[in-house]
Amino acid sequence: MIRFFLLYILAFSCALLFSYHAPEASKLVFQEVLSAFIALVMIVGTSSFALYTYVEGVAKDVSSDTDKKLAAGYDSAVASLSSLKKEILVNAFTVIALLLIEKCAHGIAVLFESSGYTYFNWPGGVRIFV
Repeated sequence: MIRFFLLYILAFSCALLFSYHAPEASKLVFQEVLSAFIALVMIVGTSSFALYTYVEGVAKDVSSDTDKKLAAGYDSAVASLSSLKKEILVNAFTVIALLLIEKCAHGIAVLFESSGYTYFNWPGGVRIFV
């Protein structure tokens, strides 16, 4: 989890610096990245469904094996598979929620006209991050 937060801080810092030093170029880059987001959501959603189906099949195979039910690790395996299925669902719905948030933010951004004024400042950027 620490690595995830460090990666998040690094990515946010790089995007912030890029936006500050090259606002026009960063606008084009971020628009291109966000335009590919729909395809990424479709790929992640499809692979999540396939992985969920596979784990469901493995869980059924494990539960139908009557000889192994007396083994000490049986309950642990069933609990781990159930936890994995829940995590797959949470990840899939998180990606879909991110898509919806991105579309809502884009719709809100379209409402406001863009002017030549630079709205960025370092204290504001830090407040957004924290």
